[in-house]
Amino acid sequence: MNARRVALRCCTSILVFPVLLAADTARDTLWRQDLNTLAVQLPARHINFFANVSRAEFNAAVSALDAAIPTLTDYEVVTGMARMVALARDAHTNINLPQAAVPTRRVPLRLTWFQDGLFVTAASAEFAKALGARVVSIGGMTTEQAYQAVSAVIGHENDAWLRYLTPSYLVNADLLKALQVIPDGSVARFVFGDLTGARFELDLPSSYTPTLTLAAPDPSTGFTPLHRRNQSQFYWFSYFPTTGLLYLKYNVCRDMTGQSFAQFTQQVLAALDSNPVNLFIADIRGNTGGDSSVINPLLTGLNQRASRFRSSTRLDVFIDEGTISSGLMAAEALRDLGFATLYGAPTGGSPNHFGNISTLTLPNFQVSVNYSTRRFTYPLATDSLLPDVPAPVRSADYFARFDPVIASVVTSPIERIAPVKIAVLNAASFEATVSPGALASAFGDFSGVASADASAVPYSKSLGGVEVLVNGIRAPLLAVRASQINFQVPRATPPGPAEIRVLHNGAELARDNMNVANAAPGIFIIGAADISRPGAVLNQDFRVNGETLRARRGDVIQIFATGQGPTDPAAEDGAAGGSVLSHSTIETHGVLGVEPAEIIFSGLSPLFPGVWQVNLRVPDQPSVAGQMPLFLYQGNTVSNAVTVWIE
Repeated sequence: MNARRVALRCCTSILVFPVLLAADTARDTLWRQDLNTLAVQLPARHINFFANVSRAEFNAAVSALDAAIPTLTDYEVVTGMARMVALARDAHTNINLPQAAVPTRRVPLRLTWFQDGLFVTAASAEFAKALGARVVSIGGMTTEQAYQAVSAVIGHENDAWLRYLTPSYLVNADLLKALQVIPDGSVARFVFGDLTGARFELDLPSSYTPTLTLAAPDPSTGFTPLHRRNQSQFYWFSYFPTTGLLYLKYNVCRDMTGQSFAQFTQQVLAALDSNPVNLFIADIRGNTGGDSSVINPLLTGLNQRASRFRSSTRLDVFIDEGTISSGLMAAEALRDLGFATLYGAPTGGSPNHFGNISTLTLPNFQVSVNYSTRRFTYPLATDSLLPDVPAPVRSADYFARFDPVIASVVTSPIERIAPVKIAVLNAASFEATVSPGALASAFGDFSGVASADASAVPYSKSLGGVEVLVNGIRAPLLAVRASQINFQVPRATPPGPAEIRVLHNGAELARDNMNVANAAPGIFIIGAADISRPGAVLNQDFRVNGETLRARRGDVIQIFATGQGPTDPAAEDGAAGGSVLSHSTIETHGVLGVEPAEIIFSGLSPLFPGVWQVNLRVPDQPSVAGQMPLFLYQGNTVSNAVTVWIE
């Protein structure tokens, strides 16, 4: 492999590297032959290569790369070819990187995009510090700039597909060097941010076979969400009798050796017919395609039971950024049955797309080029198949072993108000919705305010000269800082937008709106720097739950939360529940993993104002073991997830 070090400049949408190097005319000739094959054969074989790029733009890119070959390393030539092919803006037409013909060095991380950024989900033992951290920058670029750089070499039709694929490209050290993200392919400087907001940097060496020995969460120590189980199987299903859930995971649109999808479908339908199924979930997240006809037996079987799905059994279909090609078409077909609801995130594939992949192998360096041979159209479709109920995944959900898409089947998204001067969040979940009587945190610029903390119960409505007014009603205050004020939302606050004003010695510091719902459940966490989000939970013996102090199946645990909504009897603002138990008037439910849990008590803590206490019996089910995600819900409103340890 040519290992020339070169300087960089941009030219006509490809990278050119002009320096004086020793000539390697034989090697350059071979690359130019491959480039010519690519330039001639790809447009000729593709069903309509110039649908999204002009012939002139493509030819200019070919000419620029041809001229630059003597100044490029082998990997830089392949990168230039990938950029050319990506001009087609077709997710099925691409040069996947890495290529077997050109060895690739990678840094020892696995990255994943979440709604709140790019995070490290696996690492080598040497760089354990990075596990669970957010990536702030790579080389000399911000994360977003690096994302844009690698996006240029990936065939795509929408941003969702880029978010799905780019994490593997952003650990490709040779690609990062070729794109000028890092100066040297042997080492890459990453800057990270931890949960406390502190930043740190690591110089990560690259290698051809990095070993990732650490993962977060650790799959060996606790619950694994359903969609991340059995990933080597093309399809599998399970029935959960405690909830009446029939869950089907469809990973690949191909028949599996030893059991065709038609045979598999017979088993699924037999389980559906012989059990009380309240909810049938077809999970197609991460399904990148195959043969779109494979799913037909399931479609036929479900359609034959249409009357059941329109009356007593729900059919929910889960999609995400990794749903593309035949996986996307399977989701469309299920929706078109007329009784399915789509949950999750916009698909990486476009309903109107090129597909049916064939491969062109370049003769000299054996670079593989995928291209489309057929056009698929879907009337009135957008660039992605959109869910009926969006369920974005945050890093906190992932590290807490929680699948918010599963939770979304019992909730609808809450319309959130974008804060301008004051951001009011649930004090436990840090969601942008609060409820009457709940504890909340207001973030903003409260310069001039001296730090002060409440010293007695009931809480005062003035602290260090600071007052918080919600719709004109003074709120009890827990703590005051120059950038954060913790308070209790007055019980009289009605659902909907509410005005919040912060006063200091009678003068207004800030005014804004906040979002109030009848209930906004949030569970407190302990250990703010712990990425697994351990819950504020006491075991049956009143000791704090943890890895070394685990609850047992059948035990009653105490969960401390806020945002439960109205109670009977109601407590005065700033006061605790007191000696008479104050019960939640909205029915509360709890779930550990996927198992429902019996609620023994749900109401105000007798000791702490604004704190919601839920006593829950741990389900006596074999699947409830190790580190488990726990969440609460009331009606169709779901809390954040925390983790608890069960022995």
